Amino acid sequence: MPVVVGMNGAALGGGYEIALACHHRIAIDRADVKMGLPEAQLGLMPGAGGVVRMVRKFGCQNAITFISQGMQYAGVKALEKGFCDELAATKKKCTQSQSVDFGAEAKQPWDQPGFKIPGGSPADKDPDQGLRACFILVPSM
Repeated sequence: MPVVVGMNGAALGGGYEIALACHHRIAIDRADVKMGLPEAQLGLMPGAGGVVRMVRKFGCQNAITFISQGMQYAGVKALEKGFCDELAATKKKCTQSQSVDFGAEAKQPWDQPGFKIPGGSPADKDPDQGLRACFILVPSM
């Protein structure tokens, strides 16, 4: 069953992780409607599937940048970056969106046959294809 989320306030941290689990994200075009995973600013990592979904959606390097810097986006910038799929002018227009058509079945892009992580994955033959940012080295004590 397709799941569409309408964001009419801050979708940060766990709220945005829930939005990432949905098939389509619609946000109201207002400055206070922000999206992102700011947990790193508190010394935490997203823990509700956000890291995995961000990597699958944006690729390893972009996901690590978005997560580690705690980036938050609103409006057109969020749409340009891919944090939402659609903008609505008002709450009413958000709930009346007609642009969502999932066809016979709803699947996330990464659940489709043949999906490849943008920029490559560890299973690829060339592991240097932008994956160095995915590995965090902790110095020994």
